[in-house]
Amino acid sequence: ALLHDLEPLNAPEISDADDVERILRQVSNKISLLKARLCAQQEQLVSGKNATKLADLEDYLAQVRAQRLGVLAACGDLCCEALQRFFLRGDNHDEALLEEVQKLFQLLRTAPPSDNAEEEEDEIQVEAAAEAAAQVQRQYCEMRSENKALPFALELCQKVKIQEEFQDENMLLECCKLISEQVCKPERTLHRKLFAVERLDDRDAGFVDSMLFDICETAIHESFGRPLVVKIAQLEQLRSLVILATSNQHDFDDAVSQALMNIVRDARERAIFVASTFVRDNIETNKEFDHQSPGLAPPVKAAIQVLSLLQGLAETPARNHFAQYALNAASAVIVKHHSSAEDLWLIAQLLALREALPQSKNQPPGASPTSSASVQRRSLNWTAARGALAEFNAKNQSTTNKRKHQTSSSRFAIIRKKLSSFVQNGLPRLMETTGGARRTIHNELATVTKRFIHNAHLGLVSPLIEFLVQLKAECPADLDDLRDASPAQLAALKGAPFAQSSHLNKILDASLTQAQHALPTLESKLSTYITNQNTRSLLLKSVKQRSTKTVHEFKIAASALLAPDLFNHLRDCIDKLHSIFLDD
Repeated sequence: ALLHDLEPLNAPEISDADDVERILRQVSNKISLLKARLCAQQEQLVSGKNATKLADLEDYLAQVRAQRLGVLAACGDLCCEALQRFFLRGDNHDEALLEEVQKLFQLLRTAPPSDNAEEEEDEIQVEAAAEAAAQVQRQYCEMRSENKALPFALELCQKVKIQEEFQDENMLLECCKLISEQVCKPERTLHRKLFAVERLDDRDAGFVDSMLFDICETAIHESFGRPLVVKIAQLEQLRSLVILATSNQHDFDDAVSQALMNIVRDARERAIFVASTFVRDNIETNKEFDHQSPGLAPPVKAAIQVLSLLQGLAETPARNHFAQYALNAASAVIVKHHSSAEDLWLIAQLLALREALPQSKNQPPGASPTSSASVQRRSLNWTAARGALAEFNAKNQSTTNKRKHQTSSSRFAIIRKKLSSFVQNGLPRLMETTGGARRTIHNELATVTKRFIHNAHLGLVSPLIEFLVQLKAECPADLDDLRDASPAQLAALKGAPFAQSSHLNKILDASLTQAQHALPTLESKLSTYITNQNTRSLLLKSVKQRSTKTVHEFKIAASALLAPDLFNHLRDCIDKLHSIFLDD
């Protein structure tokens, strides 16, 4: 009786949205009726001969559910066909077709199963409706992109494209503005209108976003932006492009902004290539220039210039790596090819390069030279391995002649011992060193500064230095201070010609004259080459301190070698020389 009341399953004829709505309603009602009867008559149907009828009824319910799946699939096909007809009309939109598409799509969106959605069969119904709606969205985006949106976007780009040379970065923004206003905005509006959604939710926005991202990537990035970026050969122009694009990216549609940021990424990669070419042409091969005149050398100026332009243009890791390359190149040209230059000139160049080094976020100026623009290098030290191998071969050679008198067990013990020693001492050692531009410049600067202080000190009090060197050579090796010398040692030294009062007086007069003339010259050179006042003061202070120490050592030696009355004749001259090196 239950089966007798049900309508037979016939293949439904579906031709429009009204057919879909009617048949879905009928099928949903039929499923509700079947489930209600199954629930009410479950106990009667299970017992005895009705068990077969229960199976037939459940099979019938499965067929009805399958019928609803077919109706949903047919609804999706009808919606896609309506979209094709709609787009064939071009910009002259047919309102009847528009309503047909809207109604079919909403049937897919709002066709819930009539039974409990928690059951597995009903979840299949929900997923089928969602998949049919997604297929409609995918086909819509594909048709719209290929037939209208993408060709129109490429046409807009062609109108503003610069054929010969990228001369005005604003042309890129003009292209982005046109596509944002004439492609992205109308497409989003049409999508909302076509599918009758007031506000795009995540299900719908994902499809149209993906379509617009692909369009903008093709039109703005690949067709317009990338070829123009490749033509740029000046860092100033690339920097201007990046600044302009990043400051205006939020003025456009999200899809346009993404394509614009991809162009910025290309510009940053291009900047490193252009900067590398600049270093090769203006630093590495620029070895002939005047190293006597004050001011920065051309390679140093070029290194500072290129790093300044990369600031904010290249990404931080790439910029730091490039800084290491550029500054090392400039340092090599300065130090290796102009080693005969004035020390102060070299110091000025190296200080300028050190100031150009990029600082890390948490690193204050003047921090450790290994903390920025440096790399950790690992290498194998084979010195111990070579020594162990040589020792192994020597021992092996020394025991070759004794093997005739040894048993096999003793020979094996000896070999095992030698092999064990070789394994312990013969493996290479891992060495870790920190290198890079900061370390290189720091070491070169320390070397040149040390040399400058030594030469400046020698130029101020060379007679005193020569005397102290001669005195040191005549003193016993274990005597560091004449005040600790024995009477016999002092007596031997006092008799030497270089220790006589007249000779000491002559040395002192020569040193005083030399210091009075050389110190103003030194201060003038410092002012000429070193522009920073603090740096000049530190260098001059180091020279004066070393000269003061030399005067003090001469005073101790003179007081030990001369009689008190003779030494008193020299005291005023010593104090006068000492006062020259006192800081103001």
